[in-house]
Order: sequence, then C-alpha cells, then structure tokens
Amino acid sequence: MMKDVKRNMVITFVLFVVITLALFMIPGATLAKPIKIGLIDPYTGGAAAFAKPDLPAWQMVLDEFNAKGGLDGSYLPESQDYRREGA
Repeated sequence: MMKDVKRNMVITFVLFVVITLALFMIPGATLAKPIKIGLIDPYTGGAAAFAKPDLPAWQMVLDEFNAKGGLDGSYLPESQDYRREGA
C-alpha cells in the first residue's frame, strides 16, 4: 500500500516537471517583449504635407512585421502619439 502511494507521488512529480518544462519550450508560451522604435515626422506646420503619407505606410510596415511573427517572437506595439503638450 505504501509502495503505491510513493509510486503515485513520483509519477505526479515527474509529470509536473515535464509539463512545466514543455510550457517553457513552446514558442509563444513566454511573453515576448515589444520592440520600441520611433518615427519622427512633422505633422503640423509647413512640412506636414510631406509627412502625412508616412503614417499609413508606417502602420502597414508595422502590421506586416507583426503578422510574420516579429523578430524572434518580439513584436512592434501599435502606433501611439507621444507628442509633448504645448509642442
């Protein structure tokens, strides 16, 4: 009887270790850090007419990069506007 209990405990422990290790080996099971890069363009003033077409192109490249799986599982986050107040 005691032999069966020890055997069940060992089997449970081994299964736990195997499942835990398998989760770390599966791509995407661990969270990939985003790659942050910036685009600096003038969206106001006289040069704005030249910069406006850049934003849709930037979004297209970002979407294609992420759709292909990014770089080693890392991705580019969605575009955000980080303009400073009063700039």
